[in-house]
Amino acid sequence: LSGKRTFRVRIVGSRMICAKRVSEELGIPLEAAERKVYEINNKRHKSIENLFKDSYEHCSLNYAKNFDLIINTDRISAGGAVPIIMMAMQQAGFELQRPHPQT
Repeated sequence: LSGKRTFRVRIVGSRMICAKRVSEELGIPLEAAERKVYEINNKRHKSIENLFKDSYEHCSLNYAKNFDLIINTDRISAGGAVPIIMMAMQQAGFELQRPHPQT
């Protein structure tokens, strides 16, 4: 994305609520889902650090200034986040194309 205009969105949620969602979606025990959420979040954080540590002074998923919009899915569903993201992108000057109808 170097040199391209980007809109950086971070989707967050508390570990327990994310674990409940993962447990229900995957049909696994809550404890296993909580471990999975913890492990995935750690992998994401390390990947971001490795990719962007030379580009950002505070290279962290937890540093809010690295993002244009942060949405907490403890309070807003994933589906509810989509129109918020699109509206925020439009407010930031992005021109969004409407999807073509399926024929």
